[in-house]
Amino acid sequence: MKTITMLIILLLSLAWSSARGTRAGRTIEAFSRTRITGQVMDTDARKPFTNAIVGLFSSADSTQIAATITNQDGKFCLSTRNPADCYLRFSYPGYEGTTISLDSSEDYQASIQLGIIFLQKQEQELAATGRRVSSLQK
Repeated sequence: MKTITMLIILLLSLAWSSARGTRAGRTIEAFSRTRITGQVMDTDARKPFTNAIVGLFSSADSTQIAATITNQDGKFCLSTRNPADCYLRFSYPGYEGTTISLDSSEDYQASIQLGIIFLQKQEQELAATGRRVSSLQK
């Protein structure tokens, strides 16, 4: 029984040590994640957007890493393993989207708080189309 207990402890310690890595001279957890939070609001009305789309993309190839929508208060929370060299894209129908880059030189910790992100209404041009009828038929 003692041998089995020692074997389990040994295996658990090996699993724990292999789940750790090193980066820039410090030890980090392989499964650590960074939370990105903020709030999306209308620039003019200063009201929060419900269901605004928030996407996290890789700067290298624009691959989508994560996405979410805002809650009724316009707040969002995304979680990712490595936010460096990424950008966030915020969009809502009828409003101009905006992008925020996350710089690779930053040392991101467990949480990134972006604060309030404002979106502006799109300028819309209306075009009238139609056709001319030359004669009326009875």
